[in-house]
Amino acid sequence: MQTNFVQIKNSHMAFKYFFSLLVVLYVITGCSSGPTTSNEIETTVLENFETVISLEDNVLATPTLIRKGINSNLYIYDDAQTKILEVDNNGNVVNEFGQPGRGPGELLLVNNFFLTDNHLYIVDYIQYFIHQYNYNGQFLSSMDYGDKLGLPMAPAAPFSSSEIRPKDINNQPFVTQDGNVMLSNAKFSDSVQYIYELIDWNGNHISEIGTVPEGSTFVIDNEKLQSDVSDRVVPSLYRSNVFVINDNSNLNEYFLVYSALPKISKYNSSGENLWTVEIPKTQELDSLTTNFFEIMERLQQADPRNRIDLKYYTSGISNSNGELFLITNTNPAWIHHFNAVGSLIHRYKLISEDVEIKPIFDIDFEQKRILVVTEDAEIRSYPFLN
Repeated sequence: MQTNFVQIKNSHMAFKYFFSLLVVLYVITGCSSGPTTSNEIETTVLENFETVISLEDNVLATPTLIRKGINSNLYIYDDAQTKILEVDNNGNVVNEFGQPGRGPGELLLVNNFFLTDNHLYIVDYIQYFIHQYNYNGQFLSSMDYGDKLGLPMAPAAPFSSSEIRPKDINNQPFVTQDGNVMLSNAKFSDSVQYIYELIDWNGNHISEIGTVPEGSTFVIDNEKLQSDVSDRVVPSLYRSNVFVINDNSNLNEYFLVYSALPKISKYNSSGENLWTVEIPKTQELDSLTTNFFEIMERLQQADPRNRIDLKYYTSGISNSNGELFLITNTNPAWIHHFNAVGSLIHRYKLISEDVEIKPIFDIDFEQKRILVVTEDAEIRSYPFLN
């Protein structure tokens, strides 16, 4: 009996020791898993800036997309001019891509453009074309993705606006660094099994990428939308709103940003989900949520068909380390910096006392500056340390 008692006592002490060890490990791993609230995330306020292209330069009218090229020049899409301008470091236009029209390589309304090592691609989402150019400005070929998705004919008179606002790139075509294309049918079908199909330039299937969130719908149901707003939940119509960002540390991997949930998923080109993370709440995202539901309730009281988009982020970019930077759809604009496994590790607040900064941006990692567009059609750069 004495032996059994000693064995039981020793087993009990071992259990207590093992349990204590588990608690310590839980605390340690819990503390090292990354920040979960905005108070724990390091924040930098950026106030100093340089004007890269001013209104007086008479170069831009309504810049709505901006990219820093591998040659250090800036590529800017201007809605009013319906073309992409290549601008050098002195602010001079050195090349142009596209022009208004319906002919080969001509544009009606651009949604996005992409820079690869050898080509520039422009997405015309009214004509359902993706146009391919070389860097001399020469048009090479087009992909008719409307034919691929079975979309209707383009309208005769496309809508145009003089307002500077970010493009809606959710569920729109995305061109990868190797010239393949991701197409989403989430906005054009009532039954969707995946968000994107990855195809080559000739339209051949490569893989299926992106999980459809639970509870998503793809056809407008005003009663369901009104119910979701009343319940203060993300409307089912917006749950599958996703845009893609190439991982510049691995060109076969992609970030899928679910801009209304919000969350981030990482996939490879074979369609394998590498990880998924929920984005923690921050003051600026909470404010956007509150504003969305308040505005939606007012609009739907007037007419149940009225709605606005719920969009936490408008675009993003990754660096050579596989870290992700997203710009918030807020005023003032914030840049959220995520590490390579999706944890939010830094917030940059962009201050402008004279004009509003639009959530249209790119980052020049070599010169350590954030490039943004203002409501006055100017391009500014904010220096930052990455």
